[in-house]
Amino acid sequence: MKRIVLLFLVSLFITVGFAQHGNMLRGKVLQIDGTPLSGAKVTAMSQGISTFTDIKGNFTINLKSNAPVGLVVKYLKFRPYVVNSIPAN
Repeated sequence: MKRIVLLFLVSLFITVGFAQHGNMLRGKVLQIDGTPLSGAKVTAMSQGISTFTDIKGNFTINLKSNAPVGLVVKYLKFRPYVVNSIPAN
């Protein structure tokens, strides 16, 4: 039970930093202690585009439009983390 609660709490603190340049969305997925999450799946919800983070937690998604996009980050043994809306530049 403690392990499940711990995984839930840790999953709440995954952070996604981002910067948009044109139709390209770049970001980094980190744990609460700043450790990168390598191999996390990042999906642009409304556009159905997914990618995986590299060894440093970085990802890049080429978006179909400049419309705001929500992201879902999934990682093994973590609950999905949702970023509801990232505005377009």
